[in-house]
Amino acid sequence: MSGLSAIIDLSGRPVDPGDIAPIAAAAVGLGSRGPVTRARGPVAMAWLARHDDLVEPGDDQPVYSAELDIHLVADARLDERERLWREVAPSGRGDGPPPPDSRLILAAFRRWGTACVPHLLGDFAFVLHDARLRRVFAARDHAGVRPLAFARVGERLVFGSDIGQVLACSAVPWRLDEFSMARFLAGFGEDPARSFFEHVGRVPPGGFLLADRGRTRVERWWTPASGPEIRHRHSDDYAGECRAHLLQAVGDRLRGAGPVVGVFVSGGLDSTSVAVLAADLAAHRGGPAVAAATMIFDRLPECDERLHSRLLTTARGIPVHCVPAEEHALGDPEDGCRPTPDSPLFSWQGAFAAMRRRLRASGVRVALSGHEAPYGHLGHHRIGYLKSLLGGRWRTVADIRAHGRALGLDARHTIESLLLKPLLPRWIHDLLRRTRGHAPSHLLPGWLSEDFARRSGLGRLARSPGGLSLLFPGVSGGEREFPPRLGAVGSAIMRRDREEASDGMEARHPLLDRRLMEYLARLPPEQVLREGLTKSVLRRAMRGLLPEPIRLRADKTRFSAYLADSRRVLAERRPPAPFHDFELVRRGYVQEDRLRSAWSGFIEGGRWTEHLEFTLLAESWLSDYRDRIP
Repeated sequence: MSGLSAIIDLSGRPVDPGDIAPIAAAAVGLGSRGPVTRARGPVAMAWLARHDDLVEPGDDQPVYSAELDIHLVADARLDERERLWREVAPSGRGDGPPPPDSRLILAAFRRWGTACVPHLLGDFAFVLHDARLRRVFAARDHAGVRPLAFARVGERLVFGSDIGQVLACSAVPWRLDEFSMARFLAGFGEDPARSFFEHVGRVPPGGFLLADRGRTRVERWWTPASGPEIRHRHSDDYAGECRAHLLQAVGDRLRGAGPVVGVFVSGGLDSTSVAVLAADLAAHRGGPAVAAATMIFDRLPECDERLHSRLLTTARGIPVHCVPAEEHALGDPEDGCRPTPDSPLFSWQGAFAAMRRRLRASGVRVALSGHEAPYGHLGHHRIGYLKSLLGGRWRTVADIRAHGRALGLDARHTIESLLLKPLLPRWIHDLLRRTRGHAPSHLLPGWLSEDFARRSGLGRLARSPGGLSLLFPGVSGGEREFPPRLGAVGSAIMRRDREEASDGMEARHPLLDRRLMEYLARLPPEQVLREGLTKSVLRRAMRGLLPEPIRLRADKTRFSAYLADSRRVLAERRPPAPFHDFELVRRGYVQEDRLRSAWSGFIEGGRWTEHLEFTLLAESWLSDYRDRIP
């Protein structure tokens, strides 16, 4: 991953070349060689190249085409480059090898204009200025693997890979976006089109920005369901296609990886599938060797994955480096865990840094990940079950019963959890709970200030309808759920990319491949859900490749116990500041007495909650920037 920054004056006034320097310098963990800048008239751009052995030969960004009077800077890794080059080469033939990805994007823009983005496959973010039209065009890949933030100040647009880069422009104020903070504290996640600052936005995943002197507009160019539902006569055809798509996704991400590629494995289906397919490519097509890393636990056996990692070694010969995670408390400031302006969610470092060091010592420069797969594109099982029933596929009843048994639910709770709960509006949930003598199911944490929730507009989210709206004709659950899930994906990916870049590595994400995601989004529900197992088509695709205990594994390791244990360890070493000194309390976002009560309950042996974790993360973030945020 590389980085980019740009200042563009849409009025045509020249930009001082010195203005781009602090914006480029504010990037986190990018550009080991330092920024390469180009300034000409109303445009100043900077490119923060990746480490030397990950830079494409001939990539001389920022790019300027005198013929077209276009400036471009890109952070990109494109797939199907030969196909794209044949389509966009000026000669019309695409003779010779394709040029670097930045030049391919420029050639695609020359051919299709702003309609070029759907023709680009891979991970990318770019900013392009067309001087003849005095127009800016910027875009981001379908899943938001490469980040892109921006702000408009009068006639000037400021871009950066990091939010902190945009804020490094003296004209952009550090004013907090209270709605973003409120939804974070309430556990709704991050809006992929917003930041935590009022004047800084993000080009969303699958989105583009178009700006001229009159206005700036941001729209989506991609949705996951891009065609009719796929139907085959034989069930094995689905599994074969899924394996082919995933194998292509893994293979494309091995380009330029060097002799050894790393994989972070958790012992679940997703990351182990990536590791095994990379090893299969190494064995049959001469790809790079595979080295994996995982965390092991002695005090927290529910988090331990060494059994499954040993299966990978014995069955497939993949060496797995095991890191004792309990030696590192998650979120320990001594491990370099600090937030950035991008998000209160910060890099945990610790055990993750130890895994990276193990892989780096093995010669790894590119690391593959499978941890982003749960975010929506393998099918929403609850909506899938109902759609399958409405389609007359009554074998779904057996699948629902099997799923309920796997979750340890009786018949009544199976129907309630897997069918009714996701479909009913929240007010009906609360009504049913009251009829059984239960308290309403509040989404908001009890210590969140009611006044803050009201003035920030958070109440609208808390009262949002349930899954019933997903059943309207022409609207699929995947399309409705996809954008907010990608906000979480984008934050996780950025943290991982920055961590690995600091150790001279690049993260790549095969399970977020656009071709794979579009295929999975068009599958019939019964191909995703079968016999109580989610991701059924992926499990069948990996038959004969993955060890059976991993392929058919119904449970999933959760690291909440590790997080709770880490919080207790850190509280013993360094108790939190008095609650009346919290920035969240001072600003009126949370109620001091209720937060103190929740924390005391946890310290005395109570359950750790996501709401409490997000509150402490938000407090750490606000405290770090209290001198900058009014």
